[in-house]
Amino acid sequence: MNQTNNTKSYQPLPNIPADIEISQKAEMKPIQDIASKLT
Repeated sequence: MNQTNNTKSYQPLPNIPADIEISQKAEMKPIQDIASKLT
């Protein structure tokens, strides 16, 4: 593992929480739609 690789992977950290939140919302919506269709 290179240190340059580590710093690179850590650089986008500030954006990660928003990305996770957005992706979770995007993932949850289809799941809820499918679940509502199943019930």
